[in-house]
Amino acid sequence: MFKYPRKIPLFYKILLPSAITKMQVEEKKIFLSFDDGPHPEITPWILKELDKYQAKATFFCTGKNLSEYSNIARLIILKGHQLGNHTFAHENAWQTSRELFIRSIEKTQSLINDINSSAKYIFRPPYGKLSPILALKLSKKGYKIYLWTLMLGDFNAKIKSNVVLNKTIKKIKSGDIIVLHDNEKSFENLKKILPELLEILSRKGYRFEKF
Repeated sequence: MFKYPRKIPLFYKILLPSAITKMQVEEKKIFLSFDDGPHPEITPWILKELDKYQAKATFFCTGKNLSEYSNIARLIILKGHQLGNHTFAHENAWQTSRELFIRSIEKTQSLINDINSSAKYIFRPPYGKLSPILALKLSKKGYKIYLWTLMLGDFNAKIKSNVVLNKTIKKIKSGDIIVLHDNEKSFENLKKILPELLEILSRKGYRFEKF
């Protein structure tokens, strides 16, 4: 069983050298990201928590949820945050044909562009799984691929959220990319982790930025 927070596996860095796993910054900045939404109740709760600290974040959304909850996606943009692409239906690139996988991404990007005409082409593969060939194809289409520095494991019901939080605070450094989730199976842990993470790191002088 994985222990959390979990750093990006070295294997992924070797497989996908062009993927971004940490931001190069000189100031005390953390880059929060939320995968799998938007969700009609959880995402607005996250937005309210972020507002308390003037924190900005990136939401890597599935096209399925974007099409169903476009009003929440528009709220994300209205609040000054960013939409990213997480495929249409959370497809696994290692189990999907290249053609279908790219089609899923482009379908999702079209939805993102309809919501925000100035949206960046940023992509996070579900499970972090992507082939070098797909990464090259996406790069040629103008996408930047973002992985993560620390995965907090909020989706895992077996974690102890206070332990994960304490370890995260000790490990975190400027430029780190943090992955959390706005989905139902993560919400119990997220409710315990996110408010404390924002409060403690803000007190330590960190700012939260989007990509």
